[in-house]
Amino acid sequence: VLEGRTSASSPTFTAIIALINDQLIAAGRPVLGFLNPFIYSTVSTAFTDITIGHNAG
Repeated sequence: VLEGRTSASSPTFTAIIALINDQLIAAGRPVLGFLNPFIYSTVSTAFTDITIGHNAG
């Protein structure tokens, strides 16, 4: 089965953040909070934009 785009990655990313937040709460620490500012400020160094090639799906 081929999955692509955000149909698989968005729920997976959200679940990972929820699990991390659960562990932080259990340890008495603050949750991660609103992540967009952090994600957008690090996007140029954290991710590589794939601009050529194709997907078999």
